[in-house]
Amino acid sequence: IQEGDYTSFVPIDAVNASDADSGLNSLITFSLMTNTSLFKINPTSGEILVRGDLDREQQETYTLHVLATDHGTPWLNNTCTVIIVIEDINDNPPRFVQPPDRMKAVVSVDEDAGIGTELFQAKA
Repeated sequence: IQEGDYTSFVPIDAVNASDADSGLNSLITFSLMTNTSLFKINPTSGEILVRGDLDREQQETYTLHVLATDHGTPWLNNTCTVIIVIEDINDNPPRFVQPPDRMKAVVSVDEDAGIGTELFQAKA
């Protein structure tokens, strides 16, 4: 998912599970085992939703543990792990390495310097 500030819950992915039993024994409920306020899961569809600020520079991945439980007696369950990778966007400008008081440069250029001659190199 792309980094950004998601102000309302937005679907990003879904998990899927099946149960070979019939009737109530085959109905599945999904839940997150991971304690998080950024993500939630639709208990019926398994759709994973996100709401909040995702900043790749702060955290590159999130790991969610999902529990799928059937409605049989006794209840049976299984788990899976979902890894969410945050894609970077261009949200940070370049910064010069030198301190501000050293960001001035005086460059002398030979009048015979050819086109394309390197005059100065700055690190950012």
